Amino acid sequence: MKGSFQKDLEFLESLTNIEYLKWLRNKEYINNPYFIEYLKKLLIFKKEKYFKFLVYPQSLEILEFIINNQNELNSNDFFEKLEKQQYYLWLYKK
Repeated sequence: MKGSFQKDLEFLESLTNIEYLKWLRNKEYINNPYFIEYLKKLLIFKKEKYFKFLVYPQSLEILEFIINNQNELNSNDFFEKLEKQQYYLWLYKK
């Protein structure tokens, strides 16, 4: 059975999945204050002792964006920009 650390880590990294972000938006999780509080708790992964476990560190940028710009996720422009950014990030990843 997975512990909460591993579940939180997996959830955080799932934020790099654009289709999953759209699903969260469509189910209105993004507008739920309890969900936003949970997201804020995930900011602990910014600390070096937790950051090292991230395979997709860009998930932290996405996390912060969601927390601070919830209304932006209602725009498809956000998802198009994110998709392009991720494409180039993965294309040039060493």
